[in-house]
Amino acid sequence: MLKKVLVTDLIRDGGRLVHGLEQQSFPISAALWYYLPEAERWRLVIASQFVDSQGPMAAYVLVQRVLATLERPTLLLSDVSVVSPHGADFRDLCLAVGRMPMTTGPWHTEIQNVVFEDAYIYLWPNQQAG
Repeated sequence: MLKKVLVTDLIRDGGRLVHGLEQQSFPISAALWYYLPEAERWRLVIASQFVDSQGPMAAYVLVQRVLATLERPTLLLSDVSVVSPHGADFRDLCLAVGRMPMTTGPWHTEIQNVVFEDAYIYLWPNQQAG
């Protein structure tokens, strides 16, 4: 099976979305694309305390509002996951990323039977990449 390539347009639009959310004072702990091998797709994950304070529905509403302001985006709301920085899935992702150098580009590891194939990192706690 061939892995789908993360295209330049999605990387650009992900960065535009992250920037737009920051302009709306949406707190972002981390933002990155990662490849889900079981779904055979890339996912833009945004970790935010907003999920804890306002709830996931309010977070997705704000993400959709910012997406609607982007000029001809290739990125869809269904490509985005907004998660709590305190959730188990994000902690597993942190463990995986913590084992890798803080650069953008491909990496692969397995944590607790969850394979993280590749990633493109925009923001990571206390660091920025890409």
